[in-house]
Amino acid sequence: MAARHYDLNGVTLAVAADRPEAAGFLDFVLSPLAIDPTEKPDCRIAIETRGTLPPAARGLLQFEGALPESLPAQLVRDGDLRTLDAPGHYQAESLRGSDFVRVLVAPGSDRWLTGTLAFWLLDELLVGKGRIFLHAACLARPAGDAILIFAASGTGKTTTALALARNGYGLMGDDVALLEFRDGRPWVWGLPRPINLHRRTAAMLSWIDPILRPWRGEEQSVPFDKLATCIDRAAAKARPCGAMVMLQPPNPEGHRAAPMARTEAMVQAAADNLRVAPGGLDEDGELAFDALARLIAAVPVLQLEVGPDPDSLRPDILESAGVTAR
Repeated sequence: MAARHYDLNGVTLAVAADRPEAAGFLDFVLSPLAIDPTEKPDCRIAIETRGTLPPAARGLLQFEGALPESLPAQLVRDGDLRTLDAPGHYQAESLRGSDFVRVLVAPGSDRWLTGTLAFWLLDELLVGKGRIFLHAACLARPAGDAILIFAASGTGKTTTALALARNGYGLMGDDVALLEFRDGRPWVWGLPRPINLHRRTAAMLSWIDPILRPWRGEEQSVPFDKLATCIDRAAAKARPCGAMVMLQPPNPEGHRAAPMARTEAMVQAAADNLRVAPGGLDEDGELAFDALARLIAAVPVLQLEVGPDPDSLRPDILESAGVTAR
């Protein structure tokens, strides 16, 4: 068996597989957190290649359709057992409260391991360790803490995060952040996953051109380490949360930041971060809802409208609006 080990800010993860290329399937997002093997990891992922996958799981259907990577799949729950099934490609099982998840993958389907499945597996394991996944950009401040930027996909979160990282903050991640509480205080960190960059963002931030490949569509994936030549990056370590920023529609008159009503922030953050299964929120959804509510109650909450020139956006506008060291 081949294996890879990672330190997820205090939670050790071991991935074992029957092939080295499968064991390293999380390197695309976790390679900066790789560590030497540990005898007693906190949680484990096992990957096994199967010529024939088991029949689709039965139970309460929580999702059926195409994943973001256009792969048909379904998520089924049977009591505490959840199964993410992409017919003909993989089947993953997670038992609530367990530190172990298993993935059966069909030959030739390794490329699908780095899609939705990778983040589903991490979410399944880390929620039991008190870590909550958030759809948010995470940036480090010089003061030593961090801010979170919330926005729905395609509404400028990556552009905003890159501009702030170019002008004084450090980027930890543009799309996925993790939240935990230590002694009642929120701590956050971002996953350094590759950035999916849109042509529109590249057009507004011309300084990123030297690291881009020729365009073959409207988006391209940029490895996180390549960003080091044009922005400040920050290590993916947990930091106290200094503020949460809710990105609003662009402002044609210029950048604007101001305090935001916490109830409105909760509505916006919940709409983009909570998965509502048939019958309402499941246990994990309730944990995420509670974590968001605690976060919003604990830190300054700002709304940010970005003007027509994102490249001129600087952290000063957030600092003066109420970001404080935690």
